[in-house]
Amino acid sequence: MSREVRIGLVGCGRAGASLHLPALARVRGARVVAVSDVDPARLAAAASACPGAAVHADYRAMLDDRIDLVAVVVPVTRHAEIAEAALHAGKHLFVEKPLSLELDACDRLVALARRAESSGRRSAVGFNLRSHRLARQARAIIRSGALGEIELVRTLWTADWTGATKPDWHGSRRQGGGALLEIGTHQADLWRWLLESEVESVRAETRASAFDDQSATMQARMANGVLVAGAVSQRSASHNLIEVYGSRGSLSFSCYHGDSLTVTPVGGPSAGALRRIRPLLDRAAQLPAALRAARQGGEFRLSYVHQWEAIVAALTGGGAPPASIHDGRQAAAVLHAALRSIEEGQAVAPATA
Repeated sequence: MSREVRIGLVGCGRAGASLHLPALARVRGARVVAVSDVDPARLAAAASACPGAAVHADYRAMLDDRIDLVAVVVPVTRHAEIAEAALHAGKHLFVEKPLSLELDACDRLVALARRAESSGRRSAVGFNLRSHRLARQARAIIRSGALGEIELVRTLWTADWTGATKPDWHGSRRQGGGALLEIGTHQADLWRWLLESEVESVRAETRASAFDDQSATMQARMANGVLVAGAVSQRSASHNLIEVYGSRGSLSFSCYHGDSLTVTPVGGPSAGALRRIRPLLDRAAQLPAALRAARQGGEFRLSYVHQWEAIVAALTGGGAPPASIHDGRQAAAVLHAALRSIEEGQAVAPATA
């Protein structure tokens, strides 16, 4: 393959138009050469943002274009169908999260992706937080052992999805909407990625007054024994927080604030006055990088750029994308178990691959 990755984007709605297309425009070695959407207005807007790109109302026509990778950024109910078609057509594949609502479909995609990989075709799932600068730093700190044995992890992600721009499907669990499926899948993947362990069991509770699963909580135990708790809501002010607690210290950060990573040791020389000013020193050290990120749209938006940079690097230079189809399947299994736990009123083990 040439050093340029030619991309066909399927789905020009909010995520495609406001997150992926702007990110791809900043990635060296990537070029969007085709766009597809069933909505003429969205398709026209995307075409204007990608001069010279082929325009298709039906994604299947795109598969005949000279493209290297198909990016699937449509509602989750269509992920499996389009992803399978792309793999059968011999294309590299990117699929936004969640991979699918059906575990059988996830397992088919895992098998297809593995066969495609033997022919040099790569597949990735859109867990952009794996490419977030502070999340990568947090994972490195955990792996270094600086926090000691990890005891607890807490994640919180809230947003306001009550405005007029919210698509109808976002409020329907059956169509893949609601905070549990839309946001909880990110948390399930972060738990696995940060702790390098699988979810052993999970229990969830949800709240619905305005739409399905507008808010939810999850409690889980990892296979390595770490306890985790996650809370999500699409009906509040925006926050995106990660906290990790270990026997030798803790860390916390916000995915929306580039200077927010704080490490707090247990006792020792950090006690007293130094311990009180440690967060200020941490933030001062992070300020240059945070300011650079702020000038480029902020750390969260930059995570999409870094995600695509890593995918392009994997396609042109070898190596693995940030998150595989198997990773997407594992996160989907956690959410599937969480939904079962709501019905059964007890913790449920995710189905194994």
